[in-house]
Amino acid sequence: MPRIVFGKNQNVRTSTFYRPDLHNELKRIALLQSNGFKCPTICLGSRVATVNIETATVYLEDGTRLKADLLIGADGERSVVKAAFSDPETLRMAPYRIFRAIIPTEELLSNDKSKALLTLTKGSFAMFPHGDRTLSWFEGRDGLLQDLDLGYLLRPGDEPRGERDPSRAREKMLERFRDFHPDIVDVLRKTDMVADYEVYFNKPLLHLFKGKAVLIGDAAHSMFPTTGQGGSQSMEDAGALGSILSHLPSSSSLPERLRIFGKLRKERTATVQMLSGLIFGQEEGWVRRRPEHFIQRTGVRSGEDHLELLYK
Repeated sequence: MPRIVFGKNQNVRTSTFYRPDLHNELKRIALLQSNGFKCPTICLGSRVATVNIETATVYLEDGTRLKADLLIGADGERSVVKAAFSDPETLRMAPYRIFRAIIPTEELLSNDKSKALLTLTKGSFAMFPHGDRTLSWFEGRDGLLQDLDLGYLLRPGDEPRGERDPSRAREKMLERFRDFHPDIVDVLRKTDMVADYEVYFNKPLLHLFKGKAVLIGDAAHSMFPTTGQGGSQSMEDAGALGSILSHLPSSSSLPERLRIFGKLRKERTATVQMLSGLIFGQEEGWVRRRPEHFIQRTGVRSGEDHLELLYK
């Protein structure tokens, strides 16, 4: 079984974060009061019923109306804000799903074989492709956790939806990946709670902004998770939007600033989306077999090229 390890080369260095830690840090930063701005308010349990993108108005299910100068739609793949754009809906369920599980690192240190596997992900991540399945292995929380993402193509007879019961999802994972290397299978047996995630994606959108609304995150660019770029592109969105909207002289400058944002982000996110279905290390094969594929226009010919494009 081949393995692919990335991150050792200083030119393609990557970092991984445990998602709850990232969420908590982003929340902490968001609630800081700085530069004379008021501390924002987070309203939990406030479901949005509809929005008006021409007036930047949000209507909550409880009847509350909220109005601002700009509406930022960071509300996921089934975005209410995106729906208000009235563009054609391109969101689709992929013929691909992912088992996800987390193992405390200490559980792998007592066994020499699993301990040896940990050397592959220290300060990096590894991928183990085998047939129509791939194990992506990351370390998290400064090495205290091991994050396993096991992608698999759907086969005839598979249920159309992911398994909701964690115990049955674990048994399903062990069955689907039983022919991987015995040392890896032994690690998979140490998992406890396993989730079976459905995957959705959409084609690049016609518009990233309309009226007084702009889309970021999965609302703007839902994609395959094989390159881990959903969250990364969302961070780029936030950084670009924050920079472009800084030192805004008045709300009348918003349309021009949003045009700059759209020009800056649309090509970048479209490129990442179109490459997101490729597994690192398989780029050369796609270049050789698919002369019509989008990869031909990017100059990407290897996993290292792919990482350079994502993280340069």
